[in-house]
Order: sequence, then C-alpha cells, then structure tokens
Amino acid sequence: MAHLGTKWTDDLVEKLKSLHADGLSCSQIAAEMTIGITRNAVIGKLHRLGLTNTRPRSQKTTVVNSTVIRKITRIVRANANSDKMRLIEGVETETAPLRCVEIEPRHLSLIELGSGDCRFPYGEGQVTFCGHPAHEGSYCGPHFDLTHTRPRVLSKAVQEQRRRNLRSQYKLTLMEAAE
Repeated sequence: MAHLGTKWTDDLVEKLKSLHADGLSCSQIAAEMTIGITRNAVIGKLHRLGLTNTRPRSQKTTVVNSTVIRKITRIVRANANSDKMRLIEGVETETAPLRCVEIEPRHLSLIELGSGDCRFPYGEGQVTFCGHPAHEGSYCGPHFDLTHTRPRVLSKAVQEQRRRNLRSQYKLTLMEAAE
C-alpha cells in the first residue's frame, strides 16, 4: 500500500528530534510539525528512531478541594475474557463542601426567604440560605451553575444506538405481552 502522508525529510526528522528533546508530547509535536503529520506518525517515527517518551508519568495524584485520607489498592481482572489480574492504585478522599466564592450570602432563615430569593443552603448547625435574588428556578446565577450540569451533546451514532435499543426493548415487551 502506498504511503499517502508527508515524507520524512532530514529537516523534519531533525525538528522531530529537537521537539522530542524539549519534552513535548507526541500530540504537541504533531501540532508543531507540517500539515499531514499526525500524532500516530510521530509515535511511529520516534519508535523507528529508537527514541522513547523519556518524560516520566506523574505518580502524584492531583486532588482539588479535598484531602487525601488513604491510598487504596484494588485487584481486578485484566479484562472480561482473562484470568489475569492487575493492580489499580487510587486514593480515598474526603470532599470539601462546595461553596460559591463569588458572592457573600445574606444568611436568611427559611422564614425570612421571599418567593424570589435563592434557596442555596449554608451552614452545618443552623442552616441559613443565600437570599440573593433567584434568576433560574430557586437559585441565583452562580449557585445554579454550581448545582446543575449542562446536558451532554451525544454524537449521531450514540443517538442512533440508543434509539435502536429502545426500539428493541419495545418490540420485546410487545412480544411478551402477546404470549
């Protein structure tokens, strides 16, 4: 099969070596190279040149807004069709409570809240509420963004697969009902 991509010239190989020496990832190298060189082409060329990714992978776990309680090691199957086992290391964390830092709550009690006030709770003992004017539903803008996630946009293939699954389940229930 003929090679349809960009040919590796001596200049391109030298540029590849210098970018690799600078510690760039294969994706970053492909972005810096000329059009037509993909990440996979960079990986293949580095492999053929005998160069490996010398950057050590970070073993440190980044934990945001929480504290690490202890490390956990689990033993799981390598895959569903194998008896081989592998170790997965992780951490157990204690999550800090989420708070909106952009606004200062008014600390109103439930009785003091009006119909158009934000009902985001604050406090451990006696609970008070944000009390700022609600923009969307029963929360102000920042608390609405904090508590709601945006819907995922599904690809056409995933939408079609879900439609097929629902249709097959519907047909199955019709067949069971007919029996």
